[in-house]
Amino acid sequence: MYPGYYITERWQLLRGLLGLDFRIPPVIPYHPFLIDKNDLGYHITNPAADAVVVKYLSEFQKTVVDRPFVYFILLLLAAPAIVLLPREYGDSRAVLLALGIGSFLYMASHFVAGPSTLLRYLWPCIVGNTVIGAAAAGYHVGLVKSRILVRTRTRVSMAGFRVTNVR
Repeated sequence: MYPGYYITERWQLLRGLLGLDFRIPPVIPYHPFLIDKNDLGYHITNPAADAVVVKYLSEFQKTVVDRPFVYFILLLLAAPAIVLLPREYGDSRAVLLALGIGSFLYMASHFVAGPSTLLRYLWPCIVGNTVIGAAAAGYHVGLVKSRILVRTRTRVSMAGFRVTNVR
């Protein structure tokens, strides 16, 4: 009886953290419109700028970009591209795969130990997955371009002119 409740509770927490439930907006790391009263004298010095930033972040919260599961999908899409990198990219491939596996393990640990649904707990994964996806795409775009240039035996100069039959 109790393990079922525990697993259900942890799954709901992880769903909220990943942003899988679109009825619930993800929690973003800002404190709108106020700084808590304190004895240190901290206060908002520019309320107009604060209002602009808070409005932007509130609107941004409604987009899919603010949902961490998107970045894990990006990582899943990048995984085959990383694995298919040629042998000369062995070190890069190993680093990207290690980072990707670490990202999944870090996220999975939140099923057991995640304290809340604050988005800040997955910032390392979001940034890491974006970098991994961009690196994998960049390697393959570079490989495709170099293969096309080698196959057609052409070279594009810095000025954009096409030079053919270059050896």
